[in-house]
Parts: sequence; C-alpha cells; structure tokens
Amino acid sequence: VILASVGRGTVIDETALLAALEDGTVSFAAMDVFEVEPLPEGSPLWAHPRVLVSPHTAALSSREEERIARRFAEDATRLLDGVPMRAVVDTVEFY
Repeated sequence: VILASVGRGTVIDETALLAALEDGTVSFAAMDVFEVEPLPEGSPLWAHPRVLVSPHTAALSSREEERIARRFAEDATRLLDGVPMRAVVDTVEFY
C-alpha cells in the first residue's frame, strides 16, 4: 500500500501510520497535510525513510496543482529509486 495524503491532516492518524509503515502494512507515504501544521520539529515523519513530506501545496489552481503533482510524483519516484529528490523540505526552517 502506498498512501498519499493531500486532503485534511486530521484524516490520517499519524501514530497508526507510523506503526503501519513499521509493520509493512504501508510501504510508502507521501504526506502533504498533517494533524498539526506545520509538522512539528520532533515528528518522526521527518526522518522516516519511507515518508515523503511536502509543504502543504495541494490546494492551488488546477494548472499549478498539475505542475506540483508532476513534481511530487517525480520526487516520490526518485526517492523510491534511491535518487536524490529535487524538492527537499528544509528541516531546519520547516518549509
């Protein structure tokens, strides 16, 4: 299972998601929204090897959404292939 969360942050129980990632129920999660935003510095989602964090960019114009979706998908593919991503969130500045 690959999970993409781009709707409302409270839809996904992040504790349950982390457990599902650890037990293999979920193989990868691409997260654009979170229970608490911005995503807290101490969240284990930042450093999880099978989680892609993006800076809540899914609610823009349809043209912009298409561009962001392509970029998001390209970076998700790059991450899964072990290639450095082009759009990396600054974990010091948090977005």
